[in-house]
Amino acid sequence: VDIMKSNRVKRVILNPEEDDSKTSKALFDYLKSNKIRTQNPQNNKIIFEEGDFVLKTFKPNFILNANDNENSTIVLLSYGDFDMLFMADGSVRSFDKVKSDLNISKIEVLKSGHHGAYHTVNKSMLDILRPDAVIISTGINTYGHPHKETLKTILQNGSKIYRTDLDNAIKISASKDKYRIYKYNSQKRSFKVNFQTTNF
Repeated sequence: VDIMKSNRVKRVILNPEEDDSKTSKALFDYLKSNKIRTQNPQNNKIIFEEGDFVLKTFKPNFILNANDNENSTIVLLSYGDFDMLFMADGSVRSFDKVKSDLNISKIEVLKSGHHGAYHTVNKSMLDILRPDAVIISTGINTYGHPHKETLKTILQNGSKIYRTDLDNAIKISASKDKYRIYKYNSQKRSFKVNFQTTNF
């Protein structure tokens, strides 16, 4: 809701299932009262394309259970040779369901599922994706996120880890043949390059 209040949002792509949480109620109430168009995500479907910039959604389509994160919408962002996979709240189980549709042999950046919880990555998944970097979005929590086994698996794969609880905001800039990852310095209130590649 905060994003929609601060940006002009024309369309929201989200699962149609509402739950009884305050967050869900606030979201759907805002969408209805502001007449913002919604669209159900589909598997292996391009939702936005402009030149070489493409966003594609993937849906595991498990039979829903209460509080099930496995049906989160997975998004692949592609721009030239740069690819980034957003796992939302999905896990290895979600990835295994859509990996044949992804049709990629290498991504540059993986946004880990569910705050880096247990079973959000495994060796097989990382061997397929071969990410240079993995971003974990997390903060202070009582769930133990990110899980130590998740961090160990990523490091053993040789990927760099970026965590919002330690590195603050993460920014990525990409052209067709190179990209940079920035970490936010809260004292200087500015982003600083932490990783860059000259070509793919």
